[in-house]
Amino acid sequence: MAMTTKQKILNTLSSGKNVTTNQIRSRFGIERVSARIRELREEGHVIYTNVHKNSKGKKVFTYRLGQPTTEMLGMEDIKEAIPYMYEKILSY
Repeated sequence: MAMTTKQKILNTLSSGKNVTTNQIRSRFGIERVSARIRELREEGHVIYTNVHKNSKGKKVFTYRLGQPTTEMLGMEDIKEAIPYMYEKILSY
């Protein structure tokens, strides 16, 4: 079964490295990278975006996968969040 574009992006981010919009476009031929990132976020994945300018002054968007905070998980008590976070760490 072929991987979806979102699965390809998520697998790339799961490597732990930062990846730019252009890198995703060139590797997978995905044109609407920001739309796929938004969909992944809506599915509950924590993806951070950093913006900087390259040597030509053009904005470059860099994405990285993060860990959800206890607020994001809806867990007010940290004791409730620890088992979930431990499980996620072991799954990487």
